[in-house]
Amino acid sequence: MPFMLSSITVALPSIANEFNASARELSLVVISYSTSISIFLLPLGRLGDIYGRRNILQKGLFLFAVVGVLVPLAWSIESVIVLRFIQGLGGAMFSA
Repeated sequence: MPFMLSSITVALPSIANEFNASARELSLVVISYSTSISIFLLPLGRLGDIYGRRNILQKGLFLFAVVGVLVPLAWSIESVIVLRFIQGLGGAMFSA
């Protein structure tokens, strides 16, 4: 998980060039992932207790992988931010 928080910083210059993104938008790319994990980790832990941790883990890995494929194919900086937020949800699911 910490790798996913810091690995995106390597790609930020390329993202900025590709989408002509501002510093604020680039910071949202990084922050959206960690914010999503922070929001969803505790409730997903409870859902894991109710519905089974394995079930939540499998769905989280699937979501994380699908979004991980979609992020490099993003069409705008806004889509990168939203997809990173959704990827954080998947990360929270397999961490719960």
